[in-house]
Amino acid sequence: MYQLLTLHYAQKYVLTTLPIAHIQPFATEAVKEFSFAVYALVVALVKIVYCLILIGTKLSILAFPHAVKIFRQIVKFHRTQLSWSDILIEISAISLILLYVIFRKRILDMWRWVDRYISAKSKAAAAAAPHVIFFTGALLFTVLGKKFILPFTSTTVMPLFTLGIPVLRSFRFARTFYNDPIQTIAHRRKYYNLLAQLLTLWAVLGTYHSIVTVLALVPFSNKILSYLPYLKELIIVILTWIQLSPVFTKIVFSSIIAPVIAYLSKYIPTAQNGNAPDNNRHYVVMILRMSRFFKDHHLDFIGKLLEDSVVTIMATIFVCLPNPFATMGMMTITCLLPVFRIVTITNAFRVRGVGESADAVIPMYLLDKALFWLYYWIAFAWVWLWRIYVAPIWPSVTILIALWLQHIFFAGGKYVVVTTIEATNVIIQRNQQRPVPRTITESGSSESISAEGGL
Repeated sequence: MYQLLTLHYAQKYVLTTLPIAHIQPFATEAVKEFSFAVYALVVALVKIVYCLILIGTKLSILAFPHAVKIFRQIVKFHRTQLSWSDILIEISAISLILLYVIFRKRILDMWRWVDRYISAKSKAAAAAAPHVIFFTGALLFTVLGKKFILPFTSTTVMPLFTLGIPVLRSFRFARTFYNDPIQTIAHRRKYYNLLAQLLTLWAVLGTYHSIVTVLALVPFSNKILSYLPYLKELIIVILTWIQLSPVFTKIVFSSIIAPVIAYLSKYIPTAQNGNAPDNNRHYVVMILRMSRFFKDHHLDFIGKLLEDSVVTIMATIFVCLPNPFATMGMMTITCLLPVFRIVTITNAFRVRGVGESADAVIPMYLLDKALFWLYYWIAFAWVWLWRIYVAPIWPSVTILIALWLQHIFFAGGKYVVVTTIEATNVIIQRNQQRPVPRTITESGSSESISAEGGL
């Protein structure tokens, strides 16, 4: 090989009558060396990447020591509790979810086409088919995947799906809405569609949490639920599916939540817009003024509290009652009343034809009301997560917190969310700022260069 690289061989090969094939052994050996070098390079790169992965895993374990315990528990659960068929069902379910997330738009378009096709044949079938398909699929998925769904039904994991993930989605939307003010009707319609989906989702989740919390007060409720197989697994499947698609959310809302709200509305007083009539509020303030026990600024504060008389009166009553009644009042004030307000807002949108007609007028005050209640759910979800994972909060204290968050005079939910969004924007802006370049002057001192390029 070294003979090939000499000037004597090059001169002899080029200027004499040596055949062209005389160089073939050297070329073959060079190709072999090149192949071995490429192989060694690939192996070295794989080793470098593997070492980087190990280093990153080690650093993540040092930063999050509980991740190792969780990973070991997951591996142990799959080895001891699941068979090969269960693991295949789990992999298939995860693959289907990923495919839906990737091709969501195409699948929804195909579903609308199927819905229109069935509607052309029979409107009754078109109205019943989505509900039958959804709940049949959920029940079948629950029965087949009960073993790997069971860990998600625990009291420590389930709130992450019913509160944690929805609140992160809602906060992301609220931040986008706050940073991108509405300028055109098209923007307004786009935000309405997203906002309506989130509010409908929170209506389902709020009704679920209120019913579960109240049923926990019933004696022997856990014993009774143990005789209902697949119930917890079916609930977690449904609550997870409704977060994947607005179609699923509408199906569950119209099938389960709407009848429950219609039934409970007979027993829970609520005004159409959540506000007391002005005349009644003026009468109460006038009677208090005639008593001469209150000053003018006290009466002004009471009048503003009575702007939302339903939640004010209910909070005043239930905050003084013992625990079972206080818990029922807590769930009524924190979950059911906001659900009623959400239904009122969505019905107002539906009456105006918003979301169905491209020419529908979208009033800003309705969007502001809808966004107000989205702010409330974001803030109250963090309170409920604190109540579950950190420390229990007394029902009376929870009622007062909810009153501050949802009352239109305090607007605590809006204050908390907007303040958090502004703080997040400041942090992101500071992290994205580039350091100002500096130059060394003749005297040896450094001076920063402005954005215009001057000293």
